[in-house]
Amino acid sequence: AADMVATRAKLLHTLPDGTGMLAVNTDADTLTPYLKRHEDVAIAAYNSATSLAVAGPHQPLRELAEELTEAGIRTKALKVAHAFHTAHTEPILDTFTTHLTDLFNRHTLGDAQIPVISNITGQPATSDQHHDPTYWAQHIRQPVHFHQGITHLTTDDGISLFTEL
Repeated sequence: AADMVATRAKLLHTLPDGTGMLAVNTDADTLTPYLKRHEDVAIAAYNSATSLAVAGPHQPLRELAEELTEAGIRTKALKVAHAFHTAHTEPILDTFTTHLTDLFNRHTLGDAQIPVISNITGQPATSDQHHDPTYWAQHIRQPVHFHQGITHLTTDDGISLFTEL
């Protein structure tokens, strides 16, 4: 796990400059028409029903923030180095997948002993997913479905205490 985290961080720091992220206080349905005008910007995280993060190049993010502010929607630029959880991370995915394939071939991975909710889907992850390097690469590329995961836990499983790792 430490190797995965360190490699992921190192590769993320090799991405080109010029992108960032923006916190947006609205729901996805309200935000979607604005994103259609800014094709390089995408939802990077579903944090709650009314809290999203978007990511993309700096200029389109600034333009989007201005439009949303004019519409009465609060935004805040996030202090990050890159546009995480979007297509802007694709240049590192093959290298990360290759690294994990080698790592997984050298080490036997055990199965999770407690249920794990996937931030890719917001649903329980399977053992097959945990042993698949491509699955972990998609954690870099796909939006984080944190809200969906918390909703699944509270609604479907009746859980009220969480640990995020």
